[in-house]
Amino acid sequence: MGGLVRQYDRIKQKNNQTGAARTDWKWYEQLDEILGTRETTNPSFISDGLTANIESMTQKEQGIEPKSKKSKTSTGSISDAILTMSLARERMWEKKYEIQEKELEFKKQKAEQDLIIEKDKLEIEKLKTYAELKFN
Repeated sequence: MGGLVRQYDRIKQKNNQTGAARTDWKWYEQLDEILGTRETTNPSFISDGLTANIESMTQKEQGIEPKSKKSKTSTGSISDAILTMSLARERMWEKKYEIQEKELEFKKQKAEQDLIIEKDKLEIEKLKTYAELKFN
């Protein structure tokens, strides 16, 4: 069914072009009776950025807050979602990297402190051994 509608739309657009030769199709007349009144096929008006701005200004004058336009499955919203997920993933990895760096720094400091403690223990053992030898 979708293929018929797409074919009908292509032929309708081609036939509506000025200077183009008319294209005939065996199902065109029947589909035109059914689909010819659709807003997507035969819009009752054409809108552009100026029309949207006038509508927005009229709503503001009346004290109505203009509604934000969101398309259901537009490419922009999908790409925005993918971008947002990618940025979130990147921030997550950056945080994980920062945590790992802090963890390594902490382990390094602990190892240095353990080394100092071990040196002090060995120095004390050395002094004890020296004192025992001196007094024996």
